[in-house]
Amino acid sequence: MWVDPVGSLTTWARHHGDLFALRLPAVGRIVVVGDPSAAHDVIRSDPASSATGSATGRVLPLLGPSCVLRQDGDAHGERRRMLNPLFHGDGLARRREAIAKVTRRELMKWPADGPMPLLPRLSDLSFAVISEVVLGLTDEDQVDRLHRLVRRATGPAALAGTWLWPLGSGQLRDRTLQRVRQHQQAVDRAIVELLAKRAHPGADRHDVADFLLDVAGHDSPTPDRELLEELRALLLVGHETTATALAWSIERLVREPAVLARLGESLAAGDQSYLEGVIREVLRWRPPVVDTVRELTAPIELAGHLLEAGTLVVVAPLLVHRHPELYSSPDAFVPERLIGGSVPNPATWIPFGGGTRRCLGAELALAEMEIVLSELLAAFTLEPTDARGERARLSGTVLVPARGATAVLSRRGAALG
Repeated sequence: MWVDPVGSLTTWARHHGDLFALRLPAVGRIVVVGDPSAAHDVIRSDPASSATGSATGRVLPLLGPSCVLRQDGDAHGERRRMLNPLFHGDGLARRREAIAKVTRRELMKWPADGPMPLLPRLSDLSFAVISEVVLGLTDEDQVDRLHRLVRRATGPAALAGTWLWPLGSGQLRDRTLQRVRQHQQAVDRAIVELLAKRAHPGADRHDVADFLLDVAGHDSPTPDRELLEELRALLLVGHETTATALAWSIERLVREPAVLARLGESLAAGDQSYLEGVIREVLRWRPPVVDTVRELTAPIELAGHLLEAGTLVVVAPLLVHRHPELYSSPDAFVPERLIGGSVPNPATWIPFGGGTRRCLGAELALAEMEIVLSELLAAFTLEPTDARGERARLSGTVLVPARGATAVLSRRGAALG
């Protein structure tokens, strides 16, 4: 599963059907769902019978319990209603110019002297975007320092609470968990310091930190523990999946010359529709997150099976998106299938989950992908290396290109911006 998640999931589904169980060392028994109808039932299940926040805590313990991703019931609904305007409508429209500005700045740093893995650079770019959205940070040195701290906090050791569980109490597990906590505390301290150093918020400031501090009635720029956990969570999850989706976009475009050529022609003509199709197909073909989780709080019947309360149910977007009843030739990369009248059905295209737990930043991620790909293709020509297409591997719960989306870039003659 770790080194070949796509092959493992598809093989198990082929042998055991669209609903099968796995047993993981710490998480225990999980039921994996690849059937589109059953997946829809799980994603839109009654919150009274399934919990997402507690399930997320079991698979991503690095997120603090006060953040919106870890909350359930009324607490989740209230926090989501509060944050929602920041990532949709006028709130999103205000961010598009900032995203474009950050993208052009970051692309100017990229070398164009041979093959290079683009995922690390796309991660830097996406983190610069989310840092401005969440904290209002524009200073490049501050952003780089914070990103280094976040990378340490989200490295392999961050899941030690899960994967070292079989060892039980002992020096190795205790020391690893202590180090994880220290990394997270370092991120928290940096956030507090950066907020304290900022200029006094003005009428033109629209970042998440200012909004949350204002709602909470804080007279100082220092967030309390709950707000700090929310800000840290937004930074952690708000860049990694978008960077990964962009990396898969590049990985496919350089190996699909006809798609790349048509995309370049449509963008030159001022037509964004094909780009939208490319983005949707990337998210169908390689949805960045491997799972959408629910923990049952009451028994439910799913695809003819009675599942007990306490069962951890994992909807696998990768399997739903490859189901032959939904998509013909699911292994093929065909942007045309998701253009115009073929706009994705929210019940069967679930890279961001669905229902009341659909990813809060989904529209921001789509806007960022649109802007970054447009700017990148305007700045560079892209070519593949001699290597075959990249397999996926797991980084936490994210499906990343195994070689980091390595491509050959050449800067176009016209300067950026």
